[in-house]
Amino acid sequence: MLIRKLTEADAQAFKNIRLRGLQDHPAAFGSSYEDELKRPLSRTIERIQGGSDPANNFLLGAFEDGLGLVGTVGFSREQGLKSQHRAYITSVYTIPEVRGRGVAKALMNELIGLARRMPDLEQLLLGVGAANTVARNLYLGLGFEIYGLERRALKIGDQYIDEELMVLWLNKVAG
Repeated sequence: MLIRKLTEADAQAFKNIRLRGLQDHPAAFGSSYEDELKRPLSRTIERIQGGSDPANNFLLGAFEDGLGLVGTVGFSREQGLKSQHRAYITSVYTIPEVRGRGVAKALMNELIGLARRMPDLEQLLLGVGAANTVARNLYLGLGFEIYGLERRALKIGDQYIDEELMVLWLNKVAG
């Protein structure tokens, strides 16, 4: 397995895996399949390129021979003077064919390693569906702590999804 930052050449593969995740697991993402399907590939390329700050906004991908892109994780750091000590993890997804083989854990470990080397970055934040025990346990096992619950964070039809808010303290300083 190879883990690396995605590039413009990966745009279609990323869009495909993202659409698959949004369609198969709508409760796991804030975005919807319908909205993502409408977005032009140029928007996907912009996202991969990190917008105006590629050092602080990027996507990692896991690649396997014969399967191509099998997993993703996104990183987005706050830019404001008072909030640049925080960054968000987004778009964590692995295709079903590789689940249970440690792909998500490897992606997260790579991202955490990159984050630990960033000057003045203290916190990694994420939200996870409260009922998504597999993802929740992965994050807890990596050292994330639950610091809150956002009730009814997402709404899919008539169903509400609560999200647990989690933080990983990079400098071992808990608030």
